[in-house]
Amino acid sequence: MFVKAIKDSALYTKQLRTIHRTYGSKEVIKSASTLMILNDQGWLLTSKHVAQNFNLANVLNQRYEEYKKDKDENHLSDSDLKAKYNFQKGMPVQLKNQFFGVFQGVPQSIRVLFHKTLDLALVHVEGSDIKMMCEHFPLFSETEVEAGMMLCKLGYPFAEYTCVAYEELTDDINFTQDGQLNSPYFPLDGMVTRKIGDGQKIIGFEMSTPGIRGQSGGPVFDEQGVVYGIQTGTRSHDLDIKMTKTIRLKEGPIDQDEYAFLNVGIVISSKEVIEFMRENNVTFRSI
Repeated sequence: MFVKAIKDSALYTKQLRTIHRTYGSKEVIKSASTLMILNDQGWLLTSKHVAQNFNLANVLNQRYEEYKKDKDENHLSDSDLKAKYNFQKGMPVQLKNQFFGVFQGVPQSIRVLFHKTLDLALVHVEGSDIKMMCEHFPLFSETEVEAGMMLCKLGYPFAEYTCVAYEELTDDINFTQDGQLNSPYFPLDGMVTRKIGDGQKIIGFEMSTPGIRGQSGGPVFDEQGVVYGIQTGTRSHDLDIKMTKTIRLKEGPIDQDEYAFLNVGIVISSKEVIEFMRENNVTFRSI
């Protein structure tokens, strides 16, 4: 049903890779999220909570560089440094992002525009030698969905790439060219169940399947590939069902209580996305 639409949407649906490290650890923790290439002018669309990683990376990395400088130049003890910077075990101290398969060239700057109220962000990759690695761009619907429509979500929920490393000499984490470079996209279909409003107007809709973490920022489209919204989150509905099941262990049987929930996907409508792009003079396609 969605075979061609998925192949077409995958051309502009790209991956943002994020790695981070916590205080006192050398483990590189990987994650992935999704963004869409809107045009050949360097504009991208994603969720606000995804784009906030850019600001977070700047704050964390600058602070950790100050920490390392203090350590090297002032010869402070680990305990003094820990107290000065208030670092705690498990606290993120480094975070880096990588646009994967999005553009060629070195950007002069990355500008992020956040929507005032919705989980939306526009990202502009700025630089004279930047070339977007895409010639097929999303086609947004000017009309709203209806309950019962079957749509498909596309994104990168699983960080299967392994090309990362902790560098002992520089006490740093980085993306590398060693290991598995590719990390495939993941589609997930579902039915439109209900529209979502903010008290004044319809801003999005709900789907019968959850949005998997990492699919945030990705398109939600029909079998023709027309985009009706952007995946942004998951909501859990309590079904008010309690189940008790007896589990037989070596030590003897125990009763396990479980509670039933329905996880649904939350999507911001294409009409809201279009309004946001028009407000910021971003070129896009619509129907």
